[in-house]
Amino acid sequence: MEYIKSQMESFADTGASINEITITEPMWIKGNRTVKIYWEGPKDRYRFIHLNERGHYDRSGKWVETKGKGAIDRAMRAGREAYFEAVKTAIGGMI
Repeated sequence: MEYIKSQMESFADTGASINEITITEPMWIKGNRTVKIYWEGPKDRYRFIHLNERGHYDRSGKWVETKGKGAIDRAMRAGREAYFEAVKTAIGGMI
């Protein structure tokens, strides 16, 4: 989750989107160990996250590239590498 917060800080205004990041406990979904990351809180930032991540059209119909475009995706890719390193270390200690 820290990777996501650090990526989002580059375009943070009030910090509401960062403050509303929520993560579930690990769970099994279709045989895969998974956690879900979502936005929940009093400012309802979940409504805007997809706009920041992908870009959007403004009221005049012009495409807007946001400062945060791809921030969550970058963080997830970076976190994936850290996850696999942790698993390799744990497995190495068991052998």
